[in-house]
Amino acid sequence: MIKILYAYPEPLPSQKARSIQVTATCAALARKTEVMVVADIQDNMFSGLGISKPEQLIIKSINRNIGPVISNMVFNWQLDRLIRTIRFDIIISRHPKLAAKLCGKGLAVIFEVHEILKDKHPGRKDLSQIEEQIAQDAKGLIFISEGLRRRWEELYKAPPCVVVPSGTFCNNDLPQKDRSLPVRKIYYAGTTYYKWKGIETLFSALEMLPDLELVMIGETDREIIPEPVRQRVKLLGHMTNESVRTELQKARIAILPNSAQSITSRLYTSPLKLLEYMSSGASVVASDLPSIREIIMNRHLLLPPCPPKKNWEICDSAFDPESLWNSESLRLVKEAAKRKVFCSKGYYIKAFKLGYSAISPFRDPARKEWKIATRLHIGSHTAPPAAYGRSIGWSYFAASEIEGPDLESFLCEEWPRLTRTQKKGVINLFSQFIAGISELGVFQPDFHLNNVIFGTRKERFVLLDLHRARLADRPLNARERMDQLSYIMPPLWEKVRKRELMEFTSLLSRKWPELKSRKQRYWIQERAFKRMRRHWDKRGIRRILQKTVRTRHGKTILLRSEQCPEYLPGLLISFVKHPEKFQSPENILKNSRHTFCLKISTESTEYFLKAYRSSGNLKSISYLFKKPRVLRAWHISRNLLLRNISTPFPLAAIHTGNPWRSIYGAMLLPWIDAGDSNTILIKKTLKQCKQGDRLIKDLTYFLWEMHEKGVFHGDCKISNFYFDLSSPTTFTIFDLDGAKIKKRLSDRERLSDLINLCASLEWWEVRDKLTKQIFEYYTRRCINWAGRQDLLHLLETKVTEKIHKKRLRIDQKTAKRPKPYDV
Repeated sequence: MIKILYAYPEPLPSQKARSIQVTATCAALARKTEVMVVADIQDNMFSGLGISKPEQLIIKSINRNIGPVISNMVFNWQLDRLIRTIRFDIIISRHPKLAAKLCGKGLAVIFEVHEILKDKHPGRKDLSQIEEQIAQDAKGLIFISEGLRRRWEELYKAPPCVVVPSGTFCNNDLPQKDRSLPVRKIYYAGTTYYKWKGIETLFSALEMLPDLELVMIGETDREIIPEPVRQRVKLLGHMTNESVRTELQKARIAILPNSAQSITSRLYTSPLKLLEYMSSGASVVASDLPSIREIIMNRHLLLPPCPPKKNWEICDSAFDPESLWNSESLRLVKEAAKRKVFCSKGYYIKAFKLGYSAISPFRDPARKEWKIATRLHIGSHTAPPAAYGRSIGWSYFAASEIEGPDLESFLCEEWPRLTRTQKKGVINLFSQFIAGISELGVFQPDFHLNNVIFGTRKERFVLLDLHRARLADRPLNARERMDQLSYIMPPLWEKVRKRELMEFTSLLSRKWPELKSRKQRYWIQERAFKRMRRHWDKRGIRRILQKTVRTRHGKTILLRSEQCPEYLPGLLISFVKHPEKFQSPENILKNSRHTFCLKISTESTEYFLKAYRSSGNLKSISYLFKKPRVLRAWHISRNLLLRNISTPFPLAAIHTGNPWRSIYGAMLLPWIDAGDSNTILIKKTLKQCKQGDRLIKDLTYFLWEMHEKGVFHGDCKISNFYFDLSSPTTFTIFDLDGAKIKKRLSDRERLSDLINLCASLEWWEVRDKLTKQIFEYYTRRCINWAGRQDLLHLLETKVTEKIHKKRLRIDQKTAKRPKPYDV
């Protein structure tokens, strides 16, 4: 049988809520195995809880006092003596200093995480080091909330862990409360010592409710109560847990006003009082915070209030708000900061939080969506609107449910299987849909594929989520139509072929003749890519961080992607410590002054390893002030993947934090056969007429798309492209050390990449007029370069110069005997 020691260097019992949690935890564990709890026992720790002591629970008291002095050092010294006397399989503690001390002795410690000291005391390096030691040496972690676990994993290594929220004692035999009479008392249970408990908010709300009395359970200083409400606040003081539960049975409304200002309140806490409120059968009014949402199902707590029937405008006779609010089928579909979407009995209800700012009386998104939906429903271009309602702080819009897949699901699952004729029919329907919305005067800037439903019968498209749309009392003018298309094109760009987009544009130009102008089409294209780049810049970093597990050991930073096998980070650490063990003549691919590339095979899988070397003191000093190369390469790779540009997926990376080390950083990527065999295949394809033309065309369009998506490569040689005819993208770009993510590429940067590409292709001398052919293909997409003979002349001149310089360098190297680089 496993023997557990629970070490708690504080008095038990005490007036603090954690003493209840510790006692209940030990009792629960002792029902399964032998447990010894070690604490400064003051009295019967089970008194006032209403539970009995399990037989397998041993209570050991360690006094922390030396005369009048109280010190945890005394507790720790006596605990050491106990651990040397009795062998325990597991030691559990919720105190970080004690846990770190026990971890340092090599004991099997499980740490119970209730807060993160690095966030609570950001200036205390000693506390951060304690947490780093626990992360390194603890055998396991117990978190009280999911938000706490996620934050820990962002900062530190995470050993085996589990999330165990707070619990309470539940009585299922409570009598039903009489809710027919008006509420005169509201209850608050808990401490008032911490600002994040939101007591100031509670008192401010009480001033606005003159008919209510507040009953406060727990140690409270009457001086903190504002004078205007002091007569309406009843203080019951500290009570035993059993007495608290008895008192709460009288409550019809209980308050939990936790503040969002503190990260502890917002993400970390697992409020015990919330559970006690719920077990007492009281209606709970609580702050809308992630830590609270994590405990309670959304539809039970965070459903906004149903407005009375007189506050509704209803156009669907079957719509009954009260029955929908009370329905068991009610479920939360979507939640944002100021918006919730619920589904019930065939209706979707959008609840908008209006707030109490100065503009709130003039801002009503639900009303706006109601008006736009009513207009669009004339042409059957949206779901039938059912009702609009308003209550204090909230407004509501309801619409009937539409059956059918959203446009994204349709394009991913059904579109590839359609015949050419069927695709033409869908494209025609979509062009009519876009023209129809325009005729009704609706401009939709929030156009993405999940906001469009393709009806089950495949006869019409339906537009949803209209609260950001704009409604005009006339059809959209030419400028607005072109701007609307710049919102429509980005989500479609990666989902359908360019030929199909051109077909859509051609059909639409019958109703919108301005689309026949090439200049107008280029303007739409530029606006569309500009919006795409802005979207990626805005959301990109957050998405990359969400999909990257970052751990730190001292100065060493280790990055791991979600697809990375568990053993690869350890392999990287071993390589940085002992690079010579991984080197052999057959697996070295590149050995230069700055980088070192290897092919590594492990667990029957091949990987590409790129290491970054120290290259002089001046260069090393610069890396103390700017982003290290390995971290920059990692983020550039993830940014390219975010932009749907084909590049090898980075699996793991390490940065030692010491740029003077021989190997100060390294990154592991999947192996792609982009060596000599790839070069031979490209040369062979270029020599063929049709296949060579197709290769040049695809390569040029790939480069143009990369530029339009805001990527400047900086070293765009043909040897940095992997050519694969079986891949949907045909080309994969790699070697991103010089790449940059830009808001918009200048002509000079575009020319720089084109010069590098053309020079590397012309060097092979396998095809005539390659530079001119690439420029012509590039200008078919980059329309503002069309007919620019000065740019073509400049490109050809620079390519010739680059080739001449390369030949000169080779001649100089041939004249001198090259010195091999000493590994």
